[in-house]
Amino acid sequence: MIVSPRRAFKIVNCLLLAITSVAWICALIAGFYISSRFLDSSLMKKAVVHTEGLWHRTNTFLEKPIVRFTENVFFLFETLSYSEQKTLFWSPIAQLNEIAMAKQFELLVPVIETVHSDRDGDSRADEIEIRIAFRLATNATSPPSTIVGSPNFTSLSYALFFDVNLEKRALVELKGAPIFGSFQSQNPFNEIEQEKTKIAVL
Repeated sequence: MIVSPRRAFKIVNCLLLAITSVAWICALIAGFYISSRFLDSSLMKKAVVHTEGLWHRTNTFLEKPIVRFTENVFFLFETLSYSEQKTLFWSPIAQLNEIAMAKQFELLVPVIETVHSDRDGDSRADEIEIRIAFRLATNATSPPSTIVGSPNFTSLSYALFFDVNLEKRALVELKGAPIFGSFQSQNPFNEIEQEKTKIAVL
């Protein structure tokens, strides 16, 4: 088959046009893809900046907790003198009390009275006043408001346990949340008639 030069020139032009058209289409597709990726990336960055990482990392709300004193307490009275070393102990766990007695500790029985104050009438305690008196288990005839016997006790460690609940915007329940404390006194605790603790509820 013999093709004239003119016809061959037309065929070459058609092929070049087709190749050029395909190239333009590919270029348009690539440009659209790059533009879309750039826009997505830009929008994503703006969204991240606007929402602080796509999440609100902090959210603050105020709620007064429901606080209940469980009347579970730990107490440890000690002497500082090695010549008359002695320890009084109490816990709400019978096994610990047995271990303490095996270590020659004397059990100290607390007498607990709790008063709840609700000033704003929302049925939640604004203040809890705890009155604790002590009686030696080995001397039940003594008044419950005194620590009797010798030697003199000048070091006290204690733990009080509370149940704490949140229920409005978050359901939180803490069982046995502790408050620890300890102090030493120059005056012997034998002379203390009553120990008072006030817990302010935020």
